Amino acid sequence: MPPVALAADPEDSGSALPDHLRKPLATFLAATGWKEGERLASSARHWLILDHVFLLRVIDAATCDAQQDLCLTIVGSLRNGGFVSEAVFFAGGKVQFFPEARPLVTNDSPTLFQIRFLGRKQSVSIFPAPTGWIILPSPIVKKD
Repeated sequence: MPPVALAADPEDSGSALPDHLRKPLATFLAATGWKEGERLASSARHWLILDHVFLLRVIDAATCDAQQDLCLTIVGSLRNGGFVSEAVFFAGGKVQFFPEARPLVTNDSPTLFQIRFLGRKQSVSIFPAPTGWIILPSPIVKKD
């Protein structure tokens, strides 16, 4: 999965959800069990991260913890007019893009690019692999 369109700014805050994604995301959220999918879709931020693959962060009291630190985050695409998720998780609001591919763990690991989400207590890194998304949550340890 080589990056075709990756956010240019390494700490981009995303943009408002474009109109062509609003209804498919609202339908997806409702089908997943979230109430008021239309309203929730209007609170989403979006990034195009790969050719036709979107990263969406839904920022609302219903989809985030009390501090709006960990919020519903979705990787997906439009297929046949509907939104299809490839990964769904909760993550922090500071998004960092690392477009340079590097080994995941060791030099024998797959070479992938990374997107990291930083929250107050946890970091979540995601890596697009040929067979799906690798999601790696890590606690943030405060130094005394």
